[in-house]
Amino acid sequence: MSVFSVYEVATGRMTGAQVSAPTGELIAAAIPDGCAVVLGAWDYLSHEVIHATGDVVPVSPPTPDWRERMAAAASIAYGDILQAEAEQARPMRELVEAMLAGVSAAPEAIARFEALKSRIDLARSRYNALLAATTEAELDAIVDLWPV
Repeated sequence: MSVFSVYEVATGRMTGAQVSAPTGELIAAAIPDGCAVVLGAWDYLSHEVIHATGDVVPVSPPTPDWRERMAAAASIAYGDILQAEAEQARPMRELVEAMLAGVSAAPEAIARFEALKSRIDLARSRYNALLAATTEAELDAIVDLWPV
């Protein structure tokens, strides 16, 4: 079985798609219109094909789009929210148990709960600000304010 990387004939850019076929039995229907294949599983971000010769040459990968950075930072902020919310279970249980028993909650439980609430509020603010960014400059300002 051989692996072939698909590329655009007009530009030589790899598409990221790959086709596997028994050696010598590549099925033309598996290749999209305007594309061709080259033998091997090539990294589509760092290689392209010179169609006339079939040579695979290295290229500099594209600079990541600022929206990819925004999505990654938002994902981290959302993970922080989920982590802090999961950590709330014990202090919340202790507060509810005290309330149901009609006694004052332990000061440690109250302090832990308030600290977690502050962490969640900060992470939510960062998450919402990241999602609201409409330009790279706005994203950079948010990341400078709240490093990830």
